[in-house]
Amino acid sequence: MDEWSARQFHKALEVAVKSYSGLDDKAGLPIIFHAMAVAKPMLEEFGIKHGIVGLLHDAYENPWNTEEEFVELEKLLGSEIATAVRAITKRKGENYLNEYIPRCFLNPIAKAVKVRDLKNNYGNCSNIPNPSDRARLSLKYAKALEIAGE
Repeated sequence: MDEWSARQFHKALEVAVKSYSGLDDKAGLPIIFHAMAVAKPMLEEFGIKHGIVGLLHDAYENPWNTEEEFVELEKLLGSEIATAVRAITKRKGENYLNEYIPRCFLNPIAKAVKVRDLKNNYGNCSNIPNPSDRARLSLKYAKALEIAGE
């Protein structure tokens, strides 16, 4: 990784740590572990932009995030990354399979990252303690992967 890329990734990591602070995944682990599990293979396979979007793919879905934060993200990391993060961010009230997934998949970076995210989530469903949540989420992730052609 060159110096520019390393600086960009470190900036994104600072945003991720701040955004994910105190948040856990459905298995009760810090969500930053999931973000890193998505980011690392994206970085290795596709490069810095995909890695950064992988790192930030859940960072702006919190109810306290604002439009101004997307503007700041664009200033910090550029429009291509901000556009992909915006594309992969589910909007409040948006239907997951009928609205969100098709919209997300219109952006090539967001689609690649979302597919990795779905595979990670689907592969970790066995860690979800509640059986009904586990079954519901397994089905949801499988349908989204089917839409992706996976």
